[in-house]
Formats: sequence, structure tokens, C-alpha cells
Amino acid sequence: MRLLKKPVIFILLLWFSTAKAQNNVKLSGFCSDSSVEEISILRSYKFYPIGPEEKLKTVYSKDGHFDINFNLKAPEILIFRAKYKIWKLYFQPGDSLKFDINENNGVPELTFTGKTASRYNLFTLVSNATLSAPKLFQFKELKEYTDTLSKWKAHQHNFIKAYGSKNPLDPQTMLFAQNAINFRYVSLIYFLLQDLSEDTIPKDYLLEADRYKLNQDKLLILSEYRFALYQKFIARFNNKSSQNIEKVFENIMKNLQGQSRNFANANLIGEYVLKQSSKDEAVLKKALNFAYSMKPDSIYLSYLKENEERYFVLNRPLPDEILDHTFLTPLQANKKSTLREILSKYQNKGIYIDLWASWCAPCRKDIANSKTAKKILKDEDFVYLYFSTDKDATVWKNASIMDNIEENQFIFDHTSTSGFNKLLNLQEIPRYLLLDKNHHVKTLYAPRPDESSVEELRSKLNATPQK
Repeated sequence: MRLLKKPVIFILLLWFSTAKAQNNVKLSGFCSDSSVEEISILRSYKFYPIGPEEKLKTVYSKDGHFDINFNLKAPEILIFRAKYKIWKLYFQPGDSLKFDINENNGVPELTFTGKTASRYNLFTLVSNATLSAPKLFQFKELKEYTDTLSKWKAHQHNFIKAYGSKNPLDPQTMLFAQNAINFRYVSLIYFLLQDLSEDTIPKDYLLEADRYKLNQDKLLILSEYRFALYQKFIARFNNKSSQNIEKVFENIMKNLQGQSRNFANANLIGEYVLKQSSKDEAVLKKALNFAYSMKPDSIYLSYLKENEERYFVLNRPLPDEILDHTFLTPLQANKKSTLREILSKYQNKGIYIDLWASWCAPCRKDIANSKTAKKILKDEDFVYLYFSTDKDATVWKNASIMDNIEENQFIFDHTSTSGFNKLLNLQEIPRYLLLDKNHHVKTLYAPRPDESSVEELRSKLNATPQK
């Protein structure tokens, strides 16, 4: 038995290295645009509203030559980004190709050569087509727009069919390409319903869009299919007061099944958590319980837990983990304090927190236009605190002095902000929080302090907690 040990280990190592090589994707190419110094491969955020993309690989180059290698466990549609231009491409483990990026009349063109180049070149063209689909603002009449959109769809289908007849492509690739066009069309049709009242929608408006069924789980690989699900079952009801969360949830449960239903339900949770409305609590709990009962994978589970925590902190104190492990330094001192210690200085006062940075132009514009908001806050016995996300303390101090906002001014210790950022789903600033006089969360998405939002702010300050 001892004699067999080394050969077995060798065979296992050989198998592991072979499997790893089979999962490797290799792209090598040249970009003629000298301003492109990096190319990234990204995984798009799975849920809506859109969140951060996951970087799988970023390669830098000064001479325009790029070698991109990364591991991929299963076929997937990923984003190929060169500077500001993106293409959604259908990658498969083991692919090895060469590419070129050249300009044609000022527009970057991406082309591939290699064994599976026909699949990549097709998706390059499909990606361009979905991004250049007709937009409503280009037309005076709704009918003219929908007719043009239908013609665009038919043209793209004819092109894909002709391309497939001339190039070796498997049925799955053709299916995904055709449905990227189909569900781009569906999402554009349903997108308009957010701003149309039910009685103004033409009788046959949805006839063509509803031919494409949204119970095709294998199409969840397509961002166009996922966005169509979101538009049809959630976003279209955002501005409809008659459609509460319970009706939206029931509609999802009734008309969808499988992973498509799970995806729509998760997006329903995320959408209504953003609304921060206490009256939605019972249905959100029902939607969450259903989601957990489906034994979600790690991506879904993380998304569900983050949203559950974010919503159920409403009208409650911030979690102890956040209060005791988030550290900030005041402008007038060098000693760090916990968030709990800072809030304790403002007993029996409401708190409005402004998350800003010296480099953030919209933040500083809001600060410059916050005079009326500050008066309203003061009259309601709320204090205005500034929490800077700057990483350079000197730049932060100079900006604070320049903008005359030295009072109640703090900067985060960035080694301690991961829990705080996760709770808030903090992806961009400016961002505002509102705590009541017991320092319970009134909203994690407070109105901005500029002149256009003062009435909304006044209403939020006087709102009675519903929990």
C-alpha cells in the first residue's frame, strides 16, 4: 500500500492541474486606442436596482497589448470593458482567442479570431444592437416608437439568422443571442408603463411583448431576460399607488415558477426595502420566508440577508455591531470615537447625517444649497452631522474649512466601515441618514438638503413611526 501512495498523489495533482487548465479562459489582443490602458472582465450585478459589478480580471498595458487569463467554472455572459465601451460576451471555460479593438468612424469595434471566434463576434454585434435599440425620446408618438421597436427586433432576428447560417454556432448560442434581442424589446415596452396610467395604455400595446414567456430559467444567464422580469413584475408598479406590495407579490407567485420566480421575488424584496415603508413589513416577511424556503445559493442568500437587515433596522437603534465597531475622528481633535460615543453627545436630539467627500461635486453642491434645510432641521431640534468618506485627512480638513462646515465634522476610520457600508448598501455619495430623537433609524435614505427637497425633508421629519 505504501508503494502506491506517490503515484496516487501524482495522478491527483495531474487531474487537478488538467481540470484547472480546462477552466481557464485566455484572451490575447491589441487595442489601437492609446488612451485605453486597462481592460476588465466583469460579472454584472444579478439584482435590480443595479449594484456593483464584480471584477474577475483587470489587465493594464501601456503599449496596447493585453493578455487576459482567468478561471471560469461554467458558461457565463460577462462584460468585456475597454475604457468606457462595454460588450456582453458569452464565455465558456477553456476558450482561447485573439482580439483586436479598432476604431471605425470614431466607434470602437471589437473582433475576435480563433476556434470559437464566431460565438464571440456574434455577441459583440448583439451587444451593440441591444445598446443602440430605439429610445422613446426619439419619437413624437407612442405608436411610431413601438412600430419602430418591432422593426428593429425583426431586423436583428434576420441578422442573427443570416449570421448563424454562415458561421458554426451551437443551438444554445443562437438561443441566447435571439433572446437577448427579444427581452431587450420586452423590457423597453414594459419600461414605459411606469409613467403610463392604466386607462392610457393602448389595448394591443402589450400583445407582442407578452408572446415572450418569462418562465424560462435557462435564460437567467441573460441580463436582458432578468431586466425584463424586473420591469414586468416589479418596476412597472413603482408609481402606481393602487398596486401595493401584496398585489405585486401575489402576481409573482401566481404567474412565475422555478428560478425565475425566485429571482423576481428577491428583486421585489430589494425594491421595497429601498422604499423604507413600515406598512410593507408583513408582506416583506412573507416574501423573505418564501425566499429562504427555496434554499437559495450563496449569492441569493447574501442578498436576502443584507436586505433583511437593512429593512428591519427601521425605527430601531442601529445594530450594536455598527455602533461599537465604526470609528470616526472629529475635525477638531485627533482622538477616534465609536459611533455610539458620538451619538451619545446629542441626547434627545434628532440627527441628520450627511455622508460626503471633498472630491464629490454633488455632495459639495448640496452642502452649498443646504441653508433652508439646516434651518428646518434646527427648528425641529435635529442636529446636522457630516461624516466624510475621504481617505486623505488633509484634503478633508481643507475642504471642510473652505465650505465652512467645520462644526460636527467627522471622518471615518476606513478600517472600521465595512459593517456600516454593508448595512447602508453604500455604493455612492451623497447619501443621507435620519435618526429620531431616541436615535432610532427613521430612514437610511433621507431626502437631500438642497432647496428642491426641503418639503420632502420636512414631511419625513414629522412622519410618525408606524412600527
